[in-house]
Amino acid sequence: MPVITIDWFGGRTNEQKQAIATQITDALVEKGNTKREDVWIRFVDTPKENWSLGGDLQA
Repeated sequence: MPVITIDWFGGRTNEQKQAIATQITDALVEKGNTKREDVWIRFVDTPKENWSLGGDLQA
Protein backbone atom coordinates (compact mmCIF):
# COMPACT_ATOMS: atom_id res chain seq x y z
CA MET A 1 0.00 0.00 0.00
CA PRO A 2 1.78 3.15 -1.15
CA VAL A 3 1.30 6.19 1.06
CA ILE A 4 2.34 9.49 -0.52
CA THR A 5 2.50 12.76 1.40
CA ILE A 6 2.75 16.06 -0.44
CA ASP A 7 3.86 18.97 1.75
CA TRP A 8 3.52 22.35 0.08
CA PHE A 9 2.30 25.91 0.42
CA GLY A 10 -1.46 26.08 0.65
CA GLY A 11 -3.52 27.60 -2.12
CA ARG A 12 -4.26 24.83 -4.63
CA THR A 13 -7.87 24.19 -5.53
CA ASN A 14 -9.63 20.89 -4.99
CA GLU A 15 -9.68 20.49 -8.77
CA GLN A 16 -5.88 20.82 -8.92
CA LYS A 17 -5.42 18.34 -6.08
CA GLN A 18 -7.79 15.89 -7.77
CA ALA A 19 -5.85 16.09 -11.04
CA ILE A 20 -2.55 15.53 -9.23
CA ALA A 21 -3.98 12.64 -7.21
CA THR A 22 -5.30 11.01 -10.38
CA GLN A 23 -1.97 11.28 -12.20
CA ILE A 24 0.06 9.97 -9.25
CA THR A 25 -2.37 7.10 -8.74
CA ASP A 26 -2.32 6.24 -12.45
CA ALA A 27 1.49 6.13 -12.41
CA LEU A 28 1.60 3.85 -9.37
CA VAL A 29 -0.98 1.51 -10.89
CA GLU A 30 0.77 1.42 -14.27
CA LYS A 31 4.42 1.43 -13.23
CA GLY A 32 4.28 0.32 -9.60
CA ASN A 33 2.08 -2.73 -10.03
CA THR A 34 -0.33 -1.69 -7.28
CA LYS A 35 -4.10 -1.55 -7.05
CA ARG A 36 -5.80 1.80 -7.44
CA GLU A 37 -7.74 1.32 -4.20
CA ASP A 38 -4.49 0.79 -2.28
CA VAL A 39 -2.97 4.19 -3.13
CA TRP A 40 -3.21 6.75 -0.34
CA ILE A 41 -2.28 10.39 -0.99
CA ARG A 42 -2.24 13.05 1.71
CA PHE A 43 -1.98 16.74 0.86
CA VAL A 44 -0.56 18.90 3.64
CA ASP A 45 -1.35 22.52 2.89
CA THR A 46 0.81 24.64 5.14
CA PRO A 47 0.61 28.44 5.15
CA LYS A 48 3.66 29.99 3.51
CA GLU A 49 4.59 31.84 6.72
CA ASN A 50 5.19 28.47 8.39
CA TRP A 51 8.00 27.54 5.98
CA SER A 52 11.63 28.60 6.09
CA LEU A 53 14.13 28.24 3.25
CA GLY A 54 17.78 28.87 3.94
CA GLY A 55 16.91 30.32 7.33
CA ASP A 56 14.47 32.87 5.90
CA LEU A 57 10.73 32.70 6.51
CA GLN A 58 8.84 32.55 3.25
CA ALA A 59 6.03 34.93 4.22
